[in-house]
Amino acid sequence: MSAISCTIFREAQYGSRGVRAVKHQPSTVKPELTVHLGLHGRSVVVRIGGELDLATAATLDDAVGQAVSLVEPPNVIIDLGDLTFCDSTGLDAFIRAARSVEALGGRMILTDVPPVCTKILRITGLDRFFTIRAGTAEALDELP
Repeated sequence: MSAISCTIFREAQYGSRGVRAVKHQPSTVKPELTVHLGLHGRSVVVRIGGELDLATAATLDDAVGQAVSLVEPPNVIIDLGDLTFCDSTGLDAFIRAARSVEALGGRMILTDVPPVCTKILRITGLDRFFTIRAGTAEALDELP
């Protein structure tokens, strides 16, 4: 399995954003969104954690861009198990991700959707738009 990792941090002292190395993080730095990419055969698992909102959605866009370049056709699983917050910008990022994957002939599956997202997906009707599975293992079994 290959892995790529990116973490976005906010400096509490100044409120500015920047990419920081996961190692040696100062105690004043709080992670907002973590993204880990893992290659599993012909599928890419994008595991995200933290807050997905206006400030961090571009990070998910970048990760999906990397994921679709790793395999053809791109089968992408987005594991939301560690997601703590998602607003409408986050939902839009999921829609963009699905469209980019499908435009290249692949499939995208959301897994481990936390209650904070389940409710907003149901209210917006997006639970019928996305393929959603209970766990990553189930999604991997479904994809070629």
